[in-house]
Amino acid sequence: MPDLPKLLYSLEEVAIILDCKKTKIYHLLSDKNIIAKKFGKRTLVTAESLHAFIEGLPEAEIQLAPMNSNRFEKPKRYREVLDDFSAK
Repeated sequence: MPDLPKLLYSLEEVAIILDCKKTKIYHLLSDKNIIAKKFGKRTLVTAESLHAFIEGLPEAEIQLAPMNSNRFEKPKRYREVLDDFSAK
């Protein structure tokens, strides 16, 4: 028998996939960001809605701090305290 694609995910599985707590999954369901179906007592999230949610997330904008020689320099106030301490 061929492997069938997974169509439904438990709330625990969705929390693992999205790396968040189950409470966040309930918020996503409440806000209709993902769609769930009932199968008996179980609440299952459709793979289609999970994929759509992930595809709808905004692109991450990563900005690196500018490289400069003072980057690791101690703040001026820190230097003043050290100078005062050394002078004593």
